Amino acid sequence: MKVSRKNAAQKKASADALLDEGRLDEAIVEYKALITMTPEDACAHFGLSDAYHLRGDLDAALLEIGEAMRLKPDWPFYHNKMGKILESACDLEAALGQFELAVSLKPDYEDALANLRRLRRKRRAARRKGDNV
Repeated sequence: MKVSRKNAAQKKASADALLDEGRLDEAIVEYKALITMTPEDACAHFGLSDAYHLRGDLDAALLEIGEAMRLKPDWPFYHNKMGKILESACDLEAALGQFELAVSLKPDYEDALANLRRLRRKRRAARRKGDNV
């Protein structure tokens, strides 16, 4: 069955609006429906990852951002999101690596640069305190 671009665009707009409104469970349903329609849509996987992350389901968020990265490995936004999820999962070294990769792909990417600086400061402070980071 061929999916029209218009239908996919409407489904994505609906999912994005639900996410923006904080209606995470409904957004997840919409993103999953969109992925069923267009499984190679990296943006749909990114949106689903974002919804899962906001809901606190880090395993599902990592799975979906991984799929987005598989589809578009050179998109710095996906690496930045992976870094945020990894940081939420307390894997700070892996998060740093993703932020560094995002910046290497887009050196002027302010969000990734800010995340990288913040996490480096956090790591330095933890090391000064003797924490294992």
